[in-house]
Amino acid sequence: MAPSLIDWTKYRDSFATRLSAATGRPVSINGDVDFVILPRPALNANAVRVAGDIADDFVAVDRLSARLAFLPLLRGDFVFRELVLAKPEARVTRNDVGKIDFLDFDLFSAPGQPGTASAPGAAPFDINVE
Repeated sequence: MAPSLIDWTKYRDSFATRLSAATGRPVSINGDVDFVILPRPALNANAVRVAGDIADDFVAVDRLSARLAFLPLLRGDFVFRELVLAKPEARVTRNDVGKIDFLDFDLFSAPGQPGTASAPGAAPFDINVE
């Protein structure tokens, strides 16, 4: 692969905006950024932070490496084919009414009530928090 002639780091705010749209959370990139389109689109970013609802950082990553789908990229969308996180740190917090930082529903509601893990539209995975 030939060295890039473009300094992608100066576009890190644009990449952070796209990552925010892809994750649904505010994302900041505080380190260097590398981006290639050919032969396969790939993004590498250092010092990536994903904001939480309760804590300042939900996830902090030393390095994010992503392989992206080509056709959605032409529309400006990031569709991940592969995502590698180096030295990720996640902070899972709960507010005073039981809302978990990374979930948009309340795990501690009464069974059968909206927002519980058994309700329609709840998380697509099982989770047990003690």
